[in-house]
Amino acid sequence: GKEDAALLKEMKEFGLEALKVDGCPNIENSQYSFHVPPYNSIDHLHLHAIGNRSSMTFAGALKYAEGTFYCWSVDQTIKRIMKDLSRL
Repeated sequence: GKEDAALLKEMKEFGLEALKVDGCPNIENSQYSFHVPPYNSIDHLHLHAIGNRSSMTFAGALKYAEGTFYCWSVDQTIKRIMKDLSRL
């Protein structure tokens, strides 16, 4: 519910801060996403904080392609949660 959406927002903020601390040179080109089950290889909630999307290999860009059936951005996931809540 709303608590889940709030947690995801906090995770995104933490990811942004982690990239800053790590010295990410292109922070405005960062990405924060989740793999959608069953396409996740690790069976717990974790956020991919990618510092510079333009430096990804072709395989990486494909693996972390937001908006696909297997990879959603944090914002897309939050919208989905809120949409589901409005149906209740």
